[in-house]
Amino acid sequence: TRQHARPVRAVRAPNVILALALAYGFAATGLARAGELPPELRTTEVHGAWGVVAANTREAAEAGARVLRDGGNAVDAAVATALALGVSETEASGIGGNAWILIHLADGREIAIDGAAAVPNLTKPNELRGLLEDGVNYGYKIVATPGGLAALAAGLARYGTKSFAEVVRPAIAIAERGVRLTPHQRAIADTFGWKLAGSRTLGGLFLSSSLSA
Repeated sequence: TRQHARPVRAVRAPNVILALALAYGFAATGLARAGELPPELRTTEVHGAWGVVAANTREAAEAGARVLRDGGNAVDAAVATALALGVSETEASGIGGNAWILIHLADGREIAIDGAAAVPNLTKPNELRGLLEDGVNYGYKIVATPGGLAALAAGLARYGTKSFAEVVRPAIAIAERGVRLTPHQRAIADTFGWKLAGSRTLGGLFLSSSLSA
């Protein structure tokens, strides 16, 4: 679990203000200016007459901004930004995680959507505790179902104005053209890439044939 991910900053659009905190929790740094933050914690802001979108990558911020420019509201933009982070900041974001969404409506109501992971109904806490004490932290008895994608879809369906197909298009475009890895992302790849290469299934999905052979 990443402890220092940043939220998508609140953006204004007709009838709604939304702040989306993605999956990993936000830890305050106590630093006064963004310039004082290490590169891994800095956000990119895209400004316009329609509002402001801030995200951990420029690709994601531009995805949300594009949705706003195309007439979407803040919820549309936040979901598009979150999905774009899944392909431009894959080491920290994505549909395999959780999401907690806070929406402040123009009429003063606050809406919270809990996208935490869910464990199977038949899971026995004592059995899980025993597995963890034995050092078993993988397998079907341990894995919970991620709730992030369901939360994004639910928020979009009820409070957005665009379809899921529309807001996922920027993420698809980013995935097709690729992104330039940051030093932090390269370090993550160097650290964990051997695990992908050693797995026939994961290597085939995420690595070129020469690397995964």
